[in-house]
Amino acid sequence: MANTFKLKTKANVDASLVTVYTVPSSTTTVIIGLTLANVKGASITADAQIVTASSSGENADDVYVVKDIPLPA
Repeated sequence: MANTFKLKTKANVDASLVTVYTVPSSTTTVIIGLTLANVKGASITADAQIVTASSSGENADDVYVVKDIPLPA
């Protein structure tokens, strides 16, 4: 099976949760890399979370890739 690599970005994210990518049905997605950047004038903290639509089974848990990571100014 062929692999399709995608680049997903989101600019100007503020203090709320933002969906960057939604996996299509009947598709498996692997995150190879993730970059977070702070362009504000002050230090902030950030979270990156994988949210699942499944309500049961081994894939039913939402997980944080990073939680409260400090991003300096």
